[in-house]
Amino acid sequence: MQLVIINYFFFFILGREELRTEQQRYLMYLCGKGNHSRI
Repeated sequence: MQLVIINYFFFFILGREELRTEQQRYLMYLCGKGNHSRI
């Protein structure tokens, strides 16, 4: 869970367009619909 917070913080600091894509993929991963091979 700590890793999730760190990654989220990292993306938040970046504040780039990539954040949206990463955030969406992260949300999908958290939901269990993300690609395991991708992460």
